[in-house]
Amino acid sequence: MATGQKTEKTVRQAGRIAGTAIFLLFLLAPTADRIFGLDPSPAPVEKRGLEQLPGQVHISRFPQAFAAWLRDHFGFRNSLIRLHNRIKVRWLETSTVPTIAMGREKWLFLRQEQQVQDYRRRARLTEEELERWRRALVGRREWLAARGIRYLFTVSPDKASIYPEMMPDWLRPAQGPSRIEQLMAWLEEKSDFRLHYPREALLARKGEGLLYFRTDSHWNHLGAYHAYRDLMQRVARLLPGKAPHPLEIYLPRESRHRGDLALGLGLENIGREPSRTLVLPEACRPGLREGCEPPFSPRRPQAAVTLTDGPPGTKHRLLVFHDSFGEYLILNLASHFAVASFAGNPPKDPGWFRRYVDLAEHPKALGAKPDLVIEQRVERNLHDIPDWP
Repeated sequence: MATGQKTEKTVRQAGRIAGTAIFLLFLLAPTADRIFGLDPSPAPVEKRGLEQLPGQVHISRFPQAFAAWLRDHFGFRNSLIRLHNRIKVRWLETSTVPTIAMGREKWLFLRQEQQVQDYRRRARLTEEELERWRRALVGRREWLAARGIRYLFTVSPDKASIYPEMMPDWLRPAQGPSRIEQLMAWLEEKSDFRLHYPREALLARKGEGLLYFRTDSHWNHLGAYHAYRDLMQRVARLLPGKAPHPLEIYLPRESRHRGDLALGLGLENIGREPSRTLVLPEACRPGLREGCEPPFSPRRPQAAVTLTDGPPGTKHRLLVFHDSFGEYLILNLASHFAVASFAGNPPKDPGWFRRYVDLAEHPKALGAKPDLVIEQRVERNLHDIPDWP
């Protein structure tokens, strides 16, 4: 009996010691991570700057500033964020970020205010805003035409416009036109300007395979190809003889894509999905000019500029202003032009459009005025109306 009591007492003591050790481990682990960097997980992609340790601040503001810094820098924060995200996304099938929505079959969609309101048909362009759009588009076309330059404006459809059936059930559109439908109707009624919007072309090709990434806000290479093919039909009206490459000549390469929305959820290690890259054959592929950036925007070095030389036999010069959707169009479009320049995310200050076109004649840019200017914008950004002049 005494032996049994002694054993039970030993077990209780061992349990208390183990419990104390575990408590101290959890208590001291964050501090140890801060000192020795023990957390093996990389920092999640948050698309914001983390709070800095407060320096010279008033004593009344120091507690709040220090608490904000501590929330962004406590020990094992990276691993805990990933564990939290995996539980909610993988098991509970809910988003951990207010700007990202979890759709059906774990499809991810942007949930930014402008896009949600537009998809639900609750965002409307006023007549004044529609008229500003008309003046800008017609004004740019006429200004370029006076210089012997053609102009196209293309709108890349939102992911939700092509795959509405994969949106969450609680995000359902109301009756009425979207902003792009409003704008197209206004232009048709008030002018002869017709923008390019390849939604119908993409909807007609949905049976050929996925056109947008499940875990990304962008179209994939197949979706971009069909948008390029539809756009080239419009280009051919302005520059006869331009015809899109048939899909059959492309060389498919299998890979895995890390979606920007998966990154936003902190799931970059498990958010990769199969992807097929479409590569142009060597005979059609444009050559990238290394180390040659035209002086389009010296104040905005983050506005990437790509210069290409087309294959032998091509002619005409192309200037494209684009956002991230346009990056998927660069090599396809450039393969039809002697020289092509692509300016990503140009500044929005007054006069930028004219300045960029004038600078295209710089020897380090196109070297002469372009024959065609294409401006591309994603559908969700139609609330940002350009000014003209």
